[in-house]
Amino acid sequence: MAIDVTTAQTRRTVFVDTFTDGTLGPEQPMLGPVADGGHIVVNTSPGCWGPMITPAIRGGHEVAQPVAVAGAEVGDAIAIRIRDIEVTSIATASGNDQAMEGRFNGDPYCAPVCPGCGAEWPQTRVEGIGPEAIRCASCGADATPFTFTNGYTVAFDGQLGVRHVEVGQYLSAGTLIVTLTDLSKVYANITVTEKDRAIIAVGQEVDIMVDAYPGRTFKGKITTIEPQISSDTRNVRVQATLDNPEHLLKPGMFATVSVVLPPKPAEVTLPETAVDYTLYGDSVFLVKETKGDDGKTTLNAERVPVTTGTRVHGRVAITKGVKAGDRVVAVGQLKLQSGAAVEISKDPPPPIPAQPPRY
Repeated sequence: MAIDVTTAQTRRTVFVDTFTDGTLGPEQPMLGPVADGGHIVVNTSPGCWGPMITPAIRGGHEVAQPVAVAGAEVGDAIAIRIRDIEVTSIATASGNDQAMEGRFNGDPYCAPVCPGCGAEWPQTRVEGIGPEAIRCASCGADATPFTFTNGYTVAFDGQLGVRHVEVGQYLSAGTLIVTLTDLSKVYANITVTEKDRAIIAVGQEVDIMVDAYPGRTFKGKITTIEPQISSDTRNVRVQATLDNPEHLLKPGMFATVSVVLPPKPAEVTLPETAVDYTLYGDSVFLVKETKGDDGKTTLNAERVPVTTGTRVHGRVAITKGVKAGDRVVAVGQLKLQSGAAVEISKDPPPPIPAQPPRY
């Protein structure tokens, strides 16, 4: 029966975690009363398929127990403002159903009938899984009043971001409410030049570094390669996938990516600062020993053209023009000319940046 709102203690907040048998009416017991301007906190399930085949729930849906409002009388209008909704389920299931003739009286969701023994709202038990798992407790017949024609399951897993709307705001279709991000895996979108396309393949490992964690390398693999080359940049878009169990990597981070290539024969490499890149070709200054008429040996710079290859961590491979053991000018060659006398500085060379400037 209904509570006596004239004698019950009025509360500013009423918590609702109980349900009716799926119906509402004057005979249903009520919680509260809640004060005018108070709060109601209710916890309910997101779905209805279970209640639809539960005999104790006559209405076919879970219905929270009603709450009385202090001072309200029959005919009064009550305004309810939804202050907040917290989704506590990470998965839900739904689908399309079809009623089965002979298993209900009028409404298959509210008035099931056992096709075997004819009992209304038959008590049931679960036997196994599948569409015929709900059985009448009395006769054992398949007692489900409807069947699924299509079904699907939706799972929500990730972290919610900052809310983009305000409470009470009118929302139109397509309005962004909040972002839901699954950080268990992240994707790195990179580009490679057209000439490097032949050495890139799905499954190759990549090493990724980000500014947020200097000195730390994250491992991943190439999972997708764009089959078309951009007509504007002549680059190929490549996507790598990384496991992110610690959720350290975030979408939108700037990353430096190195593709791990198969082992190759040893190559001559130089600091990138040693190579003079010009429109007329790449070159370096070799340090040559020259013996003068007086028998003294001097060091002279000689510009030689080179062919460069792969660049990794501040060094560049030289495929032609320099051999192992040659001495080259690593820094300070901007004002050099071929044939100029040079001497080797005893000061330590400046550090070579492992990464080029990014901005």
